[in-house]
Amino acid sequence: MTTEYSRLSGAELKADEERLDEVARLLRPVRNVAVVLVVFRFAIYIPPEGKEYPFSPFWIGVVLAIILLLTNFISRMGSVRDRVALIRSARVEIVLDAMTTLLMLGAVIYEGRHPGYALLMIPIYEASARFGLRAGMFTWLTTGAAYVAISMGVNDMANRGAEPGILTYQLTAIFLVVLMTGLLGDLTNRQLKRAKRQALHAEKRSELLRLTAETSRSMTTLESGEVLDIALEGAMKLGFEAVDLFMVDPLGEWSLVRHVGMPSAYVSDSRIADLGVVGEVRTRGHTVVVDHYQDWEPASEELRAEGFHVVIGVPIWRTGEVIGVIGVGTTAVRQVVPAEVECLELLAAQAGSALEASLHMEETQGLEDRLAYEVSHDHLTGLPNRAWFLERLDGALNEGIASVLVCDLDRFKTINDSLGHKLGDLLLDAVAARLVALVGSGGMVARIGADEFAIQLHGSTSNRAMDMAGTILDGFTKPILLGSQELVVSCSIGVASSEEVLSIEATTLLRDADLAMYRAKRAGRSRYELFDLDLRARARRRMETETQLRHALRAGGLTVAYQPVVSLATGVIVSVEALARWQHPVHGAIHPDEFIPMAEETGLIWELGRSVLAQACHEARGWQQFMGDAAPRVGVNLSAVQLDNPACVGMVESVLQETGLAASSLVLEITEGVVMNDSPEVLANVTALSDLGLRLAVDDFGKGWSSLAYLARYPLSELKIDSSFIDGVANRPADRAIVASVVQLAHELGLVVVAEGIENSSQLEELLRLGCDEGQGFYLHRPLAPLAMSSLLQRLVS
Repeated sequence: MTTEYSRLSGAELKADEERLDEVARLLRPVRNVAVVLVVFRFAIYIPPEGKEYPFSPFWIGVVLAIILLLTNFISRMGSVRDRVALIRSARVEIVLDAMTTLLMLGAVIYEGRHPGYALLMIPIYEASARFGLRAGMFTWLTTGAAYVAISMGVNDMANRGAEPGILTYQLTAIFLVVLMTGLLGDLTNRQLKRAKRQALHAEKRSELLRLTAETSRSMTTLESGEVLDIALEGAMKLGFEAVDLFMVDPLGEWSLVRHVGMPSAYVSDSRIADLGVVGEVRTRGHTVVVDHYQDWEPASEELRAEGFHVVIGVPIWRTGEVIGVIGVGTTAVRQVVPAEVECLELLAAQAGSALEASLHMEETQGLEDRLAYEVSHDHLTGLPNRAWFLERLDGALNEGIASVLVCDLDRFKTINDSLGHKLGDLLLDAVAARLVALVGSGGMVARIGADEFAIQLHGSTSNRAMDMAGTILDGFTKPILLGSQELVVSCSIGVASSEEVLSIEATTLLRDADLAMYRAKRAGRSRYELFDLDLRARARRRMETETQLRHALRAGGLTVAYQPVVSLATGVIVSVEALARWQHPVHGAIHPDEFIPMAEETGLIWELGRSVLAQACHEARGWQQFMGDAAPRVGVNLSAVQLDNPACVGMVESVLQETGLAASSLVLEITEGVVMNDSPEVLANVTALSDLGLRLAVDDFGKGWSSLAYLARYPLSELKIDSSFIDGVANRPADRAIVASVVQLAHELGLVVVAEGIENSSQLEELLRLGCDEGQGFYLHRPLAPLAMSSLLQRLVS
């Protein structure tokens, strides 16, 4: 029996219904705003001298507003009707929006003002967003031609000379923008549609296979006549409204022997055995599909008359010939999902096998096994999936102790993004095979996530599990060969055992191993970690702390302390560094090294960073009111997450405007690791921040420096040497030599050098001797609360 099926003729509609409706929904409020703006403009507008309209400007606004409101009305009518109406209304909307734009441009050109040709992008982008690049290009041609005609006609009317060169330039510029964005939009839309379609089909397929498996298990224990009834009921469960069974009798005559679902004169007609879909299945010998997207003249009109929009015919085979046909139909206007055909074919195969149970017992058992395998195994690697793994682990824990290892590939996303998903899938398959070989018969390997594998060791203590983890790490030191590509991958492993908690549940043991794996990731990757109860307590505390951090941000529970930075030559406070502080109501003071990384992982860093920046700028503005030009600058740290966000520059600019602080009084400190990543987005944001007029400093310089080229690429003002080098500057020659080199290099690049963590007088004296410009540390000043900082500055002024 072949598993192929025919789509008999027709072409798929190219417009995406969801995209059309979503774009229409987004455009409607924009048009409402445009109505108000247009009426407001022309209602109070006084034309330039000598440019009187031949009719009232008020009526121009009214006409434009009516067109816009009519467009919105058509949009709403299309969205509540069928797909064809939606496509038609979308086309009408584009035409009306183009007319509105051209009328507005004509009025502006008549006034002798800049024509604002960029408005042409409105209907062009609308066409591109709804129907793709070709529609955008067609709209560009038509609106562009109309724009040229309007421009030349209005210029002639106003006794102004036409400017074809400018018009050509304008239309060419719009063409280039439409071409680039249209190509990118088409590519992105195809990828999104493909991903969505695959996800929906996978979900649908899983559910249909589950229903089919349930039906098939019921069929194996029944008599042949009952088997056919169960097969038809199973087809109904798949979502069809009518199911028919046509069988051939010993004399070779075909007839309708069973019918389930909605009544239909068409399916009960005796001609169906020779005509239409059933006859086509008998002739072709494989499945035939007719749906709303694949029309077929011999059957479509009669099917539509009966109310059916989807009909599928599936053959039942026995000993190499078609002995029956299962026909299913539904009134829903939709496209057939391949999984539906697959499941119907499985039901038909099961029914045929059950009719000849004595001849096909092995085939029936194989089908059941395949369905059970599909439900319990990963389709890519063939390994057991998470559900099957937990079921087996639960049984093992009931029998005695067991250990679990969770292995997660290190930097798999980078491999997938750089080499492609196809090669990534091959790599996962190869990793699965290597894990199975390394574990051997002593355990069970399963794939429980995208690049996450779990290993179950029955009757194993934690010591044996750690030995196995070491074996796996050693095994992955050898490269994996994928065709001509040689890859070396590593993994981080978490180990958990039930030897100390015998009543533990399978899901809890797997979660414990997962927690240990994440600790291995944080500890440097390519290693294993053993779970302990303290790790679970820390995970619980981390979750609680994250929740409380959210509450603290909303309630203003985070404060800012300020540590002065002084000129080493004069002792004058030249700036202060703003430091976030959190006083937890239960745990007391939470160190920034604990809650700042948490905020970055959870996305709270954006809210936290803005809060610290606003408080610091507000305080600095207050100092300027009583110190004037002698007031110190204020330094605020920016995290990598903030700098990688396109809205970072706007956030800083808005805070400066709200607080009234001059940009020159603000120093933004960024860590060395951020600028070393050489990200184009970070470089663009740093450059834009520098253009605002503020100062930029590299914080913790020296922690991980492997290249100094970024010092010349970025618009930096200051360089802050990490305290680990300052600690030994007075007594360790190596640290002294590094600091001296950094000071010399920074001065040659025009950077101010700031030493962090000055703790004693000998360090201060050595830094002065080396030419360091500024410094901060407990020896000079400790971090101070806002009020204490203000008091200190007031004393210095007085």
